[in-house]
Amino acid sequence: MERHSLKTGTLNWIALLGLAIGLEVVSKMADSATAELGAAFTLVGLVTALVAWFQMRLEASEETERIEMEELARSRSKAALFDSTADEAFPARKARLLFEKWFVPGLTLVLFLMQAGGVAYFYRDLKATVASASAPSTLGMAMFAGLSLVAFLLGKYACRLAQLEGIRLLRPGGSALMLGSLLAFLATASEALQWFGFPRYDRQIAWVLTALLAVVSIETLLALVFEAYRPRVQGKEVRLIYESRLVGLLGQPTGLFATAAQALDYQFGFRVSESWFYRFLEEKFTRFVLIWIGILAASDCVVFIDAGEQGLRERFGRPVGSVLNPGIAFKFPRPIDLIHRHPVSEVQSFNVGFSWHRVSRTSPPTRQKASRSCR
Repeated sequence: MERHSLKTGTLNWIALLGLAIGLEVVSKMADSATAELGAAFTLVGLVTALVAWFQMRLEASEETERIEMEELARSRSKAALFDSTADEAFPARKARLLFEKWFVPGLTLVLFLMQAGGVAYFYRDLKATVASASAPSTLGMAMFAGLSLVAFLLGKYACRLAQLEGIRLLRPGGSALMLGSLLAFLATASEALQWFGFPRYDRQIAWVLTALLAVVSIETLLALVFEAYRPRVQGKEVRLIYESRLVGLLGQPTGLFATAAQALDYQFGFRVSESWFYRFLEEKFTRFVLIWIGILAASDCVVFIDAGEQGLRERFGRPVGSVLNPGIAFKFPRPIDLIHRHPVSEVQSFNVGFSWHRVSRTSPPTRQKASRSCR
């Protein structure tokens, strides 16, 4: 294993530690529940990155040990000494096997307990606290955006390196950084919505993230159970049970194409993922999505006000500008601007009270008897 891979693994857990501390500190300053959940996710990612980094060091030591043994075995005088492949002759290999057999399942269990405890804590906290409109923090918004950018750059580099060189132990840290970048961006968006006068979205995003943390904890528990019953095949690469595929999918949506490619290849019996159409769709998918979103946003920017109607423009729920007359009106896409149309030239009528046909049949005789007695 190359040295720059170990350096990247070290950089991953250091960046995750800084991101978790930064999100926690700024969340207290800006009173952001979304950022606090982001710090919890980042802390879980820090644990997985540390386990992967330690396992990476063990594999690097094992590789160094193997190379040294091969060099010593080439010597005629030492050839008989290294004919045996006992564990005593390869301590690094023995340490790596013991780590994967005992410590990885134990650390995965600790990881599950952390996730389940986080779900219980945030559930009680969100349920007990009452939503209050606090003052938006522009400094917190800027710091969240900066953390998101730094985490995205480092996570993208780690994930790309893991993909190109096939270093699977870099995936947990890289995926955790990408997810942390996404959560920091969500914290930035929640602060922006609060600045525009929508403070309730912060708690709603926090509830969604709490549910997501619960799903990830269930995934960790199932991976731990399946690991206990999976068949052991010698020479087959062992899956990292502490690596969450859901976190990897959220941090890297392009991984969905790899899963879809495997499913299509298995279903049709040939390599569909190598066809020109699939390659073209995989390369241009992001561009197609952005173009489609742009078309939808552009179609929402034009409103036709019919004859006899007038429009009222609202920006983030507040009326702005003058009354709009019949014709074409332009606006920002939802949820920024809304235009309400009202038929002002038509006669409007409404009923007050009740209608006689809805009254029961016994009501008119009662009224007549009462009127006769008055006479």
